[in-house]
Amino acid sequence: MILTYLLAPTLLSWLATGILGGLGVERFVNGDVPVLDIVRNEEPVSAVPQILASLPIPAITIAVFIIIATIFLVTTLDSTTYTIATYMSKEDMSKTPPSSRLRIFVALVITVLALTLMNIGGLAPLEVLSGLMGIPIIVIQVLTVVAAKKMMDEDQAWLHNVRKEER
Repeated sequence: MILTYLLAPTLLSWLATGILGGLGVERFVNGDVPVLDIVRNEEPVSAVPQILASLPIPAITIAVFIIIATIFLVTTLDSTTYTIATYMSKEDMSKTPPSSRLRIFVALVITVLALTLMNIGGLAPLEVLSGLMGIPIIVIQVLTVVAAKKMMDEDQAWLHNVRKEER
């Protein structure tokens, strides 16, 4: 489960980037979408909807992309606020979840920080800061793995929760 938590987002992001990037290269090579011109003359992000619009049934394709991106964003932010609130809480994290108020406070701080960064310089400062903010998340994930290992060693469920052989 821990490996799934650590590897699944990375693999899914890698897969999505590979598919969208490969589609962008294919559309550029075939001359369907002038991807390089879009990236040079406009915001690089504006290439994504134009690449998706080149697919069959573009309205549905873009709608599905937006729904999937929204689900990814919401679940990522929810788990991030939960993780940060868990570590900010004074309670024992293995026994009680963080309070809803603390989670809402963390979500508001993240929202204000993101909106401020977007207003002061667009996407570039946000990209740098999100990369830097990923470093503590890595540390938190490593600490979570260590804590889970300690809890498993303390619990010793492999000794006590073994099924008896049926006769």
